[in-house]
Amino acid sequence: MINSKRKGGILNLDKGSSDLLLFYILFNNNLLYFNMKLKKFDTIYVNGSSLTAGGGLGDKAIKNEYKKLYNLEWDNEKDVTYPKYIADHFECKLVHDAFSGAGAPRLIRRTYEYIKEVGLKKARKTLFLFEITSPVHRVDFYVEEVGEYVITNVRYDNDNNTGELSSIQMHETTNKYGVKYDYEYFEGRITNDVKDYLSKYHNPVVYTNKHVGELVGLFSFLEKSGIEFFYWFDDESIKNPFDDFYSDLDPRRSLKFENYNCINQYCNFNGMSIKDELKDFTDDRHPGYFGSKSFAEKTIKMIENRLKPKLWVFGDSHTETFKSHLNAKSNWAIPYFDFIGSMPNNFSEIIAKKYDIELINLGKGGSSNYTIFDRFIDEYKNIKSNDIVIFGWTSINRFKLANNVNGFIDVLPFTPHPKQNDDVELSSTQEFAVNKETHTIWWTEVEQFIKIAKGLLPKNKILHWTWVDPDIMVGNRIWSQESIDLKHVMITHNWEDTDDKVKEMINNCSDYVVNLKETNNDFNELIKLNQNGKKIFFINLEHGTQETINFINKNFNIKHYNSKNYKKECYKNFIPYKKYELIVDETNGAIPDKHTSGNGHKELANDLIKEIEKPI
Repeated sequence: MINSKRKGGILNLDKGSSDLLLFYILFNNNLLYFNMKLKKFDTIYVNGSSLTAGGGLGDKAIKNEYKKLYNLEWDNEKDVTYPKYIADHFECKLVHDAFSGAGAPRLIRRTYEYIKEVGLKKARKTLFLFEITSPVHRVDFYVEEVGEYVITNVRYDNDNNTGELSSIQMHETTNKYGVKYDYEYFEGRITNDVKDYLSKYHNPVVYTNKHVGELVGLFSFLEKSGIEFFYWFDDESIKNPFDDFYSDLDPRRSLKFENYNCINQYCNFNGMSIKDELKDFTDDRHPGYFGSKSFAEKTIKMIENRLKPKLWVFGDSHTETFKSHLNAKSNWAIPYFDFIGSMPNNFSEIIAKKYDIELINLGKGGSSNYTIFDRFIDEYKNIKSNDIVIFGWTSINRFKLANNVNGFIDVLPFTPHPKQNDDVELSSTQEFAVNKETHTIWWTEVEQFIKIAKGLLPKNKILHWTWVDPDIMVGNRIWSQESIDLKHVMITHNWEDTDDKVKEMINNCSDYVVNLKETNNDFNELIKLNQNGKKIFFINLEHGTQETINFINKNFNIKHYNSKNYKKECYKNFIPYKKYELIVDETNGAIPDKHTSGNGHKELANDLIKEIEKPI
C-alpha cells in the first residue's frame, strides 16, 4: 500500500469504486480522510532499459569494486536500482520488468501483457512507471524457434538514422519455459537473416512513427481504464525524429525534473555514473549505486506532488483573488488595502493553504456565466480526476455577444457600472437584455453548464456557489423593450439609489415610469396608458406584490416567469445560499463596495470545506 513515510497518504475521491486515481492531502502532519474509502496501491510496475534494470551493477568486477571502496554488496543488481527504492518507500510489491537493451516496442508489449495477466482490477491498484527509450535503435523480433521476442539493437552510420546499417546485436533471451538463448546462439544463425531483413525492408523513421502511435494508444488506454502512470524519456529520445510529438504528451505524466530527461542524464551530469563512483575503474556510464538512490529520492517527491490534487476555481470578480484586484488597481482595492493594512486571502487561497495543494484560480472580474464556463472548457482536459473544482456563478443579466472587432465580449447592461462595447449592435443588446430578464431559459443555461461539467468530470468533487441572491439571479424582474433603448440605461434594485443622471435618461425617454417597490398605481390607469401605445417602464418587480405581478402578466405583452419552484430545483447543486459580509459592511461604509470582505471569504471557505469533506 502506498503510505508515504513523508507524512503523506493516499485518498480516493470516489463513490467507492476502485477505478479512481489517488491523491494526497497533507494538513498539520495528519491524513484527512474526508469520510472516504482509502485507496491502496499494492504494486508498482516498472519497465524500461538497462538504465532502469541496473545495467553494469550486476558485473562481478564492478560489484567487487563497490565492496572495496564503500563496503557495499548485493546479490541482484535490481535490488539497488531506483524502482526498488521507490517501491520500498511506498511499501509496495515491485514488478521489475525492465530489460537491458529494451526499447519502446518491448515496453508497450509487456505492459499490455501484464495487465492482461493480472486483470484491470489489479492493474488499477498498480502504479506504472515507464522509462521510455527511442524505438529507432531498439527493434523486437519474434523468433519461432526460441518461442519469444528477441531484443535487437540496431546502429546506423550516422545520427540521422538514414545511413547504412552498421551493426546489430541480439540480446540474450529466456523463453517462457526457462530455456536461455545467449548471444552465441544468435550469432551467425539468426543475426545474418535479421541484418538482411533490416537492410532491405526496415525504415527506421516509419518504424518509429508506428511505435509512437502505439505509445499514444497505451497511454490513452491507461487513462481510460483509470490506471495511474508516469514516464521519462531517455537520452536517445532527444535525437528522435518525433521529438515534437513527445513534447505534446500529457506533461502531468512526465517525471522530468531540473531539465533532466531521465536517470542517465541526471547521474552523468552530477558525477554519479558507475564510472564516476568507481573513480574511473571502468568506462561504464550507467547509473551508479548512489546515483540510483539519489534519483529515487527525487522521483518519490515528484510522484507525491503529482498525486496531490489541485484546486481549480472558475468565476467572476467575487471569485478572483484580492491580490489580483490590487494588481489591477480596482477602484476599491487600494483603499481597502489601506484600510485593513493588508490584502486578505479569498476563499480559494484559504482552502488551498489548508490542504497544502496547488491553486489555479481563473476568476476574472466582469465575467458572464458563458465566459466562466468557456474558461472551464479550455482547461478541463488538464483537470485530474482527484482535483477539486469550484464554480462561482454570476448573475444571469450578464451575457456574451459578438462585436464587430475582436470577437466575443461580456456585456453587463444592468449594473451600477454598465459595460457596453460600442461595437456591439444596440438591437442585439436590447433583445438579449429583455429576454434574459423575462425567460426561464437564461437560468437553465447555468443548470446545463453544471450538468456538462459533471459529465466531463464524473469522478471529481465539484462545488457550486453564487454571490447573487437567488431571487435576483433567477430573474424576478420584468423589463419592457423600451426600457433599454439607450446604451447605458441602468435600472437598479432600488429606484431611490439610482444615479440621478440615469433617472433623467429614463424619464426623458419614457411616458410613464412605474416603481413597483412601493406601488400605489391605479391598475386601470396603467391599462389605459398601455392601450394608448404609451411607453411603460417597470422598475424593481422583485419588490412588487403578487397582485402586481399577476396584473402585469395578464395585461401587458411581457413574458414573465415566477421562479420560486424552479429555483428550488436548480439550486440543489449549490451550497446553501448565504449572504457573506461585504467590504462596505466591514469598513462601516468607508469603502462602498459590495464585494465579499476578507471576513466573508473566511466564512465562505469554511462552508466550502464542509462540502469538500463530504463523500461524493
